[in-house]
Amino acid sequence: GTQAIDANGNPRVQYRFEESSIRLTIVILSGMFSWLIEAGYLAGNPFRLFDGGQASREIKEHAGDVIEHVLERPLWQWVIKQVDHYLTEETNPQRIRDLERDRFMLIFLYYTGLRRHELAKSTMDKLRFKDGGWELRVRGKGRTKDESVILLDPAVAALSRYRQVRELPDLPGAGEIGIPLLASNRGKKSITDNHMNTLLKRLFARLAIDANAIDHTWPEKLTNATAHWLRHTIATHNA
Repeated sequence: GTQAIDANGNPRVQYRFEESSIRLTIVILSGMFSWLIEAGYLAGNPFRLFDGGQASREIKEHAGDVIEHVLERPLWQWVIKQVDHYLTEETNPQRIRDLERDRFMLIFLYYTGLRRHELAKSTMDKLRFKDGGWELRVRGKGRTKDESVILLDPAVAALSRYRQVRELPDLPGAGEIGIPLLASNRGKKSITDNHMNTLLKRLFARLAIDANAIDHTWPEKLTNATAHWLRHTIATHNA
């Protein structure tokens, strides 16, 4: 800023903003709004309207060519149908149980937006039926108390189906303390979040092989996909 004298003889400070500083500010704010969109908090980025998308282009230039961590809606819909197809073809009881668990992971992580460690630590006694619907009490990373996650109908349906595979009643009841939502093959112990990601990566690799016949861009997406992509995917679809 520079000091100047106004018409009344009083000193005042004049600020001059360099164009480069203005551009940097817009880029930073646009990046912040993009993160809020990705998290499903906002539906649009006003800074893309303000500057004709220049800030967004600058962000991409600095970030490089990175594969967006999202399964587009047609790909996501195909993934679920293809997993159901695998189940109709499978005859081995153990493989059917494995695929049913994979199917549950896919649908539940997508419709709840849970992080994989949150699902890995979730137990049946954390489920509550309240105000006509189901909710899951989850303690997020760095939080000191549980918070409620509303379960949409597809998530509840996937849970009920998976419980049947584990020879449990369709819906949770009293006395299910400590029973994991996502269980090992024997159905009693939980699996770690890292193992969960390994299982999904294995499933995505299988899907990638079959996806090439549908869309040649899908295999690369599926090969790079992880459990965390499902959280990005639901946020993007909601936005």
